[in-house]
Amino acid sequence: MGSLTEDSARVYLARIVGQKKAREIWYLCRQYSATQALEMGLVNAVVPVGELEKEGVKWAREILRNSRWPSVV
Repeated sequence: MGSLTEDSARVYLARIVGQKKAREIWYLCRQYSATQALEMGLVNAVVPVGELEKEGVKWAREILRNSRWPSVV
């Protein structure tokens, strides 16, 4: 069962960053900065840690405004 998760993760990663970069990430296990992750398309935004919760709430409110139940906001 564990291999299903690994296989799914590999396929997804390759779709996001491309086959060569995905293999580099998977095989070399390097640490990447937030900026590098943003450039690769692995994250949507980079914010200072002190602003993380505020940014998350902002995104959540925007999602709710665009949902079928906007009165929840």
